[in-house]
Amino acid sequence: FAIVRMTGKLEDMATYGETEMGVHLFAKDLQAFKNTEKLDLMHERLMAAVPAETEDYVIDIHPFVLPDYADDYGFHARIITFSVTVRNR
Repeated sequence: FAIVRMTGKLEDMATYGETEMGVHLFAKDLQAFKNTEKLDLMHERLMAAVPAETEDYVIDIHPFVLPDYADDYGFHARIITFSVTVRNR
């Protein structure tokens, strides 16, 4: 499963705004081991689905990716953070 959220506040730059979009990908462990294949597949699909630019947003296509970590509830997670420029209208 995935959790998507806009982190921080929108910084106003007159005609544009800056913020970050955090995406947390979670994959159920396989027999107490990280399911790397599932996390990699989710990551690939996310990158293919995120547009670099829309009418309202410009999303950095080179996000910051934290190393995978165990959540102590039987899942491993990967956190991906995109810089987002919002076009104010």
